[in-house]
Amino acid sequence: MSLLTSLGFARASLINSGELSSLVSRNIANAGVDGATRKTAATISGADGGVTVGAVQRIVDSSLYQHVLVATSQQSAQAMLAKSLDTLNQTIGDPATKNSPAALIGELLSSLQQFSVTPSDLSQAQSTVATARQLAASLNSGTQTIQSARLAADVSIDQDVANLNKQLAQFDGLNKSIIAGTLSGRDVTDQSDQRDKLVKDMSKIIGITVVPRANNDVAIYTDSGVPLFETSARQVKFAPTSAFGPSTSGSAVFVDDVQVTGVGAPMAVQSGEIAGAAQFRDGAAVDYQKQLDEIARGLITTFAESTTSPPATAPGLFTYPGAPVLPLAGQTGLASTIRLAASVDPTKGGDALLLRDGGIAGATFKANPTGAAGFSDRIQQLIGSLTGTQSFSPTAQLGVSATLADYSAASVAWLGAARKQASDDADYKGTVLQTSTLALSNETGVNLDDQMMRLLDVERSFQASSKLISTIDSMYNSLFSAIN
Repeated sequence: MSLLTSLGFARASLINSGELSSLVSRNIANAGVDGATRKTAATISGADGGVTVGAVQRIVDSSLYQHVLVATSQQSAQAMLAKSLDTLNQTIGDPATKNSPAALIGELLSSLQQFSVTPSDLSQAQSTVATARQLAASLNSGTQTIQSARLAADVSIDQDVANLNKQLAQFDGLNKSIIAGTLSGRDVTDQSDQRDKLVKDMSKIIGITVVPRANNDVAIYTDSGVPLFETSARQVKFAPTSAFGPSTSGSAVFVDDVQVTGVGAPMAVQSGEIAGAAQFRDGAAVDYQKQLDEIARGLITTFAESTTSPPATAPGLFTYPGAPVLPLAGQTGLASTIRLAASVDPTKGGDALLLRDGGIAGATFKANPTGAAGFSDRIQQLIGSLTGTQSFSPTAQLGVSATLADYSAASVAWLGAARKQASDDADYKGTVLQTSTLALSNETGVNLDDQMMRLLDVERSFQASSKLISTIDSMYNSLFSAIN
């Protein structure tokens, strides 16, 4: 081998060392950066024996990456559901304060029992009526809490849809740049990392499946199979609702004009914040509202007044805008409209002793027409009705037969169980996400120890090439000296 050829090899080795050193430095700089992958470049031997650095490549694991996307979407859905259900806990509050409907029904029963012992006690009558007023207010407040939580979920969906459309637009531009760079031979590994990070961010919003295609192109579909990006970004649409009431149904989300949330969605998404928010807004919150409505109906029915001549029944202590007709099972919105009858409410000029005598709904319903102070039959009747078994609508996801107190307690237990299940699922999905993310990072991420070892190898190669050049220089000097 001639000195000139050796010098050429040494020079090429120095250039390669510089490129490899730059690549290692790039990896080190990206250590800890979310979504950054480890970059490598193989050395290629030429026909003349020389060595060059090949194209830069990134270490990827498509299977692990898809697992991370799925875990991210599922954890986001459960976290959103758990967070939303936690807001409903305001309807129960601290058991010690006894502000929940279940606790107040117990208080009302206890107050009635005391009143039955001293039916002439006006202060006890007023205390019982005050507890009833607080119970109606608790149901009203519970409805407001539920509908406020549904509105918050709707706002979250609207924000997620807006963010998703922005991210899809960003993805479109980034994907086109990667395809163009791949076709021209440009290094697109950093851009590919950015694209993967963007997809991961989108997976928090909606369940995603990624399908690789030729020339470093990818397509994105929802977890239900609706295209989100296929050559171009698809439009995600949602019409927010300005206010929610018990009978309000929120709008559905559409992807490429295909309904993906709500009743009747042909390809409903299963994960992501949008799915979690929709599940709460259209499912759990609606079921809980039905339970409160059934409790309200039970109270109106329990305290209704009846007369036999002529036969008639009308709401008594508790009434609602549909009076004098009693509400039907499964009637929507009763918890928001139930109120204390004005004729028995002292704060509105009413007579609390009508609870003993009857006639809250009118004079024809008087049970104690003489106003006897020791009359307690009506109070005993109310106690019997309150402790008796009633029928409830099966649409509320609770039992169809129970006492009003037991039904209210079952509603509290249902909410507690739903919150615990959602919280446990969110914790479990969070653990799965952490495990998947760690596995992906170990497989494709940057390990500083490994990179420092690679940097030492490059440095040794650089030193060897420098030594070779120094030796060749010395040999040339000796040769020139001999010639002279």
